[in-house]
Amino acid sequence: MQACSQITRLCADNTQPDALDCQSIAADGDEAACGDNLDFCLGECDEDLRSPCSGLCENPTTFTVPDGSTFQSGALGNGAGCFATTSEIFTGTCTGLGAGRQITINGKVQRCDGSDWAYPLPGQRNYGYCIQTTAGSGASASFTAR
Repeated sequence: MQACSQITRLCADNTQPDALDCQSIAADGDEAACGDNLDFCLGECDEDLRSPCSGLCENPTTFTVPDGSTFQSGALGNGAGCFATTSEIFTGTCTGLGAGRQITINGKVQRCDGSDWAYPLPGQRNYGYCIQTTAGSGASASFTAR
């Protein structure tokens, strides 16, 4: 879903001043402007959900990473994946995504070559992180977060 569509969908019924500004930005249809304002608008308009994955994906698998521990996703399969955490994570790794697949953290592409993700990670969204994978080959692909 494009940024303007996400803003339109999530801000549709919100009558707060900032939400009305976001509705106006989306109505202009300028994807660059919508992208620049996406995080702000999702935070303003998605007042009921306000999860790290709000506006990025629906029904994320939630997980926690207690301090000093590591979350392991297990095999991701060939479909798109969506994971949300409000734990403080500093890095992670990803392996086995097939050609053309990507993993993102809060909408920013991360490398998937077994090396640690670049530090610092993208800024938190709604007090956490949304980790997504695109669909494709590589059913045994996985990621860790710590």
